[in-house]
Amino acid sequence: MPVETRYFRSDTATVNGLTTYLLGASQTAASKYTYGTLVSCSSAYLYPTGDAYAGFPYIYPTSPTTHYDKVDEATADDDATYVYGAYGVTYTDRYYKTTLNIGTSKIAAVNIIIRYKGSGLRVGFYIGGTLYLSSALTGKTTWTTTSVRWLKNPATNQDWTQDDVNNAQLVVQAMTAAGQTAAAFTQVYIRVYYYTDNTVYFQFRAFKRDASGTETAVTDYITFYSALISVFKDDAGTLRSTTANIPQTALASTDSIVVRVYAKIGTGSPSLQNVYTTEQLGAQSLDASTWTFYFYLKGANVGSTIYDYWYWDTSTYPSRIENFTWTPYAPPAGVPHFIGDGLAGAVVIV
Repeated sequence: MPVETRYFRSDTATVNGLTTYLLGASQTAASKYTYGTLVSCSSAYLYPTGDAYAGFPYIYPTSPTTHYDKVDEATADDDATYVYGAYGVTYTDRYYKTTLNIGTSKIAAVNIIIRYKGSGLRVGFYIGGTLYLSSALTGKTTWTTTSVRWLKNPATNQDWTQDDVNNAQLVVQAMTAAGQTAAAFTQVYIRVYYYTDNTVYFQFRAFKRDASGTETAVTDYITFYSALISVFKDDAGTLRSTTANIPQTALASTDSIVVRVYAKIGTGSPSLQNVYTTEQLGAQSLDASTWTFYFYLKGANVGSTIYDYWYWDTSTYPSRIENFTWTPYAPPAGVPHFIGDGLAGAVVIV
């Protein structure tokens, strides 16, 4: 009765008509990962509504004398309205903005979008009396739109809240060195990416598959890790595990065992992530045992999307099943069969 550790491998094979990754008795030298989308974020746009502090010396047109209305448009108007400075001096504009209203949704990222030309521009936020600024934007000789992303509130290094965003002022600063092209900007606004938080469940399920490709479930969905999306999205990568009681399951000698892994959001349906198969086991049964199931998971928040990453193979990512237990096929008495590897010296048993 073999009792094995079965590893999720990076190589593939076709077994009983299914071409997929192998669930083998050893690891390979190459790791593998795939990823799935947990959340595609919605977004809200916040435009300047007033001057909190107008530090740039020049505006076009010069009337009215307010600054925010030169850069508040949803569609850029370039040379029609803009704010600008001279080189060799630092200028700062700060703007009030429209209010974010996303209820209980969570914020994945806050972007500042600016359309500008010249050198030395920075963008950022004024929070609690402190400026938090980006590095200098790449100098441009023509009007160019770029975006700077903050995944966390720079004042706390924690996830943004709706109040954080509403209490922050939008900042544009020019620190143009002497001899560089003076900075100008014609449009600036905030884009907030947000999502509805929920529990994500990572699960697996085992099946037996016969030579014709027909599958029969051995287990129901078994959860090996769960967390709120807002917690998991920053997970740097961990080997997660659970134990599962596997029932005694009769097999034909040509059957294989297939394991599928899934992610499920809240009460939604499980979403298939990866599929793995053993060889034809040559077994008469998958035996009752307690599997210990391991899988290496990582979360990733890129602002507009939150992903789940799955890693396996090699000692760095030892995703596997321990205590994989089965009984070899035993031919009926009186039927000749071979013991050995099929080469000279094999013994015939009757």
